[in-house]
Amino acid sequence: MSGLLSPRLADSQASSLSQVQQLDAILSTAVETSSLGLITGCIKQWTAEEQPGSALNLRYILDWAWNKVVQTKEELDGICAPLFDSSSNFTDPQTMQLLQHSQRLLSNLSTIFHCLLSEAQELTQKGLVGLMNKNLVSSLISKYAQVVLWFCRTGLLPEGSDDDALQISRPFYTHSVISNYYTIRREELTRLAKGKWCADCLMIDGLVGQCGERLTNLWKRDENGTGQYPPPTLHALLDVYLLDHIDEAAKHAIVIYLLLDVMYSFPNKEGASVESFPPAFAIPIGLVKLVQGLWLLDHHDHQSSFELLLHPAASQCQFEWQHERVLQALMCQGQHAVALRYFHVMKPPISSTTQAKLCLSVLLHNRCLIEAWSLLRKHSNRLNMGELLGFLYESCQELGLIKELLKLPLGLTEQECLEKFLQGTGGLQNRELLMVHYLQQANYIPALQLNHSLKMNLVNERDPKLKERSNNRNLILDQYGKVLPRVQRKLAMERAKPYQHPYAIHREVSRPQPLSTITKRSVSEKVMSRAGFINNLLTKIEEVWLGKGATPSKR
Repeated sequence: MSGLLSPRLADSQASSLSQVQQLDAILSTAVETSSLGLITGCIKQWTAEEQPGSALNLRYILDWAWNKVVQTKEELDGICAPLFDSSSNFTDPQTMQLLQHSQRLLSNLSTIFHCLLSEAQELTQKGLVGLMNKNLVSSLISKYAQVVLWFCRTGLLPEGSDDDALQISRPFYTHSVISNYYTIRREELTRLAKGKWCADCLMIDGLVGQCGERLTNLWKRDENGTGQYPPPTLHALLDVYLLDHIDEAAKHAIVIYLLLDVMYSFPNKEGASVESFPPAFAIPIGLVKLVQGLWLLDHHDHQSSFELLLHPAASQCQFEWQHERVLQALMCQGQHAVALRYFHVMKPPISSTTQAKLCLSVLLHNRCLIEAWSLLRKHSNRLNMGELLGFLYESCQELGLIKELLKLPLGLTEQECLEKFLQGTGGLQNRELLMVHYLQQANYIPALQLNHSLKMNLVNERDPKLKERSNNRNLILDQYGKVLPRVQRKLAMERAKPYQHPYAIHREVSRPQPLSTITKRSVSEKVMSRAGFINNLLTKIEEVWLGKGATPSKR
């Protein structure tokens, strides 16, 4: 029995221990020796049989396990403190044993909470939330202890200062070297973007951004922390595992990425290997290949990166932001052909106007105009049609594809947008292109009207080249005009001319004099005033009404 007791009670007789102390000794022994079947079996039996006192027993195990988690976490913090303060360059065997012991306890306690949560019945809302939180916290601390232990076993911990890098034979995390590389890399992308592409296209920044502001704030906590990758210390890196509601795959991906940087910084030092990390935490091989591909893309190795990103296993572990950021990075660095191949193989989903513009850019920069036109029609709607068409026309003009664009069959809306674009941008050259478009569509009247307008604008032009160009254009349009009937051609020319609004002419004349202001009596007619006429009319009306009211006898 003494082996089951804590040192404080080791000298006590078993009969003198209370029932609570005995139960505490049994639970502690089960957790210490990983004999969890005893505890989980009791939990399942108590929840199924609903015997008197079962609820109290379950409550006791819950409180005991939580107190044990708090106690173990405090002990773990004390063990880890020397690992992060640069006070030593190696881990002694006793520290490793303490770490292993703490990690085993936390893992077993996490299993108990998971069993309580899965077997719990008839819990209140408050009780369920509390149990879920305890289960989450215990699992996070357990995973954190497991990662710290792995870093110690592989020699990456304890941390040291950058000055010790040359003296230590094992791989070493040097923040200054890695940070300097990514600072230069971000400046390079900003210069290459030239305001056209998104300069924020490093893959690691996408990984960090996926974890949200809490990770950014965590990496600002220590000295030299900017909130961006790389983290200022390994302590800041490993604290990522204590953040809740963040996908564990994203946490592992950031650690794998940093391990690749460490190995790249010290290629000649033996020690921790990236390949040993995934098996220790059951990380799928697809995620490892995906992170390696993203790392290579950030380090200019586009071909090797492409092979890893397109690996069948990696396609099962993709991130939501991945496709857009990869295409932005490739286009920004002038890797248009690689971007087109990635687009064709991965077929990224398009759910926004921004993503549609990016895919159009990839296709147009590779002169895939027909495919770009088909993509636009497929992913445009009433709200973004004008914006996408304007972007397509502008890109075609910039890339010298406008003449090929004019050969495509356009719908009514597409043609209206093209006319507005060519009339509103590019000056004389675009208006001549619009004229060619009219002629290709056999719209001779709009072409003649546009040419007449251009002719009027160049009346005072003195440049001989422009004059010669205008004369040649006029000769061509005159020949096209002969195809039309004379009346229709005249009508087209008249419409092109500005309307002449008649001017109102005001003339001052003398006031007219009436022929006579005196009324003269007619010789043959009796003159009757207006009042007399109305009086006679009313008299006649009265006689008619009186006649209708008389009966035959009265007559």
